[in-house]
Amino acid sequence: MMTPNHILVGTDFDERGALTEGSANAARHALRLAEQCGAKVDFVHSTYRSAEDSTIHGDLNVGRAELAKLQAESAAVTSELVLDDRRPALALIQHVGSGSHDLVVVAKRNHRRRDDRKLGSVSMMLLRMCPCPVWVIKPEQEMAHNAIAAATDLSAVGDLAIQYGALLANYEPCKLFAVHAWQLPLELQMSHSRIGDEEFRKGTQQIIDAATRHIRAIPAFAELGERGKVLLANSTPSAAILELVEKQNPDLVVLGTVSRGGISGFLIGNTAEKLLYKLDCSLLAIKPDDFISPVS
Repeated sequence: MMTPNHILVGTDFDERGALTEGSANAARHALRLAEQCGAKVDFVHSTYRSAEDSTIHGDLNVGRAELAKLQAESAAVTSELVLDDRRPALALIQHVGSGSHDLVVVAKRNHRRRDDRKLGSVSMMLLRMCPCPVWVIKPEQEMAHNAIAAATDLSAVGDLAIQYGALLANYEPCKLFAVHAWQLPLELQMSHSRIGDEEFRKGTQQIIDAATRHIRAIPAFAELGERGKVLLANSTPSAAILELVEKQNPDLVVLGTVSRGGISGFLIGNTAEKLLYKLDCSLLAIKPDDFISPVS
């Protein structure tokens, strides 16, 4: 079971200098998780402003006081807010690289400029390049989850996604839907007419049974008992996940990401790339153990 020990929270402030709704909610979720698993929590705020950014922020002491109040209400071990003049995503990634943080928590942006994009540029950069898991929380996300979905391709990182989903589902407690999209092997498709419907059905059922056994054999998932649900679909991974989200309405989706195309850290796999702009719920992206961030 992978349990976070050192959580890093990215914070943002509005024009009054107060915590944005999303940042306050991200801080609450991080502090609650830290209480449950005995982790330490650090907070970082980027003071970087691009030439195009005309936003004027107020007195950050207002936000500091709000953050201090949230910390005081929590039993988690925390540190003071750190100000960093680097770009937001870069600041967080480099703090992870220079420290022992094993989970980054940030908020989705409060307002979307484009209807086809559910995530902002900071969240996308973190999901693509941060070497540790990244939890992107909706500003209006309730503290207690109703349901969590974790997607797996039965690989090592898919198992990690199931484990992390089970970890959070145990703390709530709530249901965990483990979703897997299975594919018919080309040999089985080609031999359908030769072997007949019954043998074809048996071959298909063997694939389904093997996937179900694989998921249920993950100890963290098995511990959930009846709260752990296995959902399999003969479709593309992105279609299976979107169908699950539509039917079960989870408030968090956990995805394993992969580096592909020979460019470490820049791309996170076809499934994740397709879903990040479409999913409206909170997201938790898990990196494989061999992931290498391009940010030094």
